[in-house]
Amino acid sequence: ADFLLDSEVVQFFHDATSEPGSFKVSVNFTLTDMQARKVLAKKSIAAEAKLESFDAAGAVRAASIAARQVVIQLA
Repeated sequence: ADFLLDSEVVQFFHDATSEPGSFKVSVNFTLTDMQARKVLAKKSIAAEAKLESFDAAGAVRAASIAARQVVIQLA
């Protein structure tokens, strides 16, 4: 492969300090040129989505939204 996109999930959790809470995701990305063995770029992305309901289904929906926001910001 010519390039490597490495990702490190730093946070992925339901913050329930207040109802219904929010879901927080943060990821560090590093793009490396494998042939030159050189880091081309680094980026940290964080996203947060509010839960609609204080239950597992609400947490899953918010996790999906927050994760999607991270991917959109990476593009």
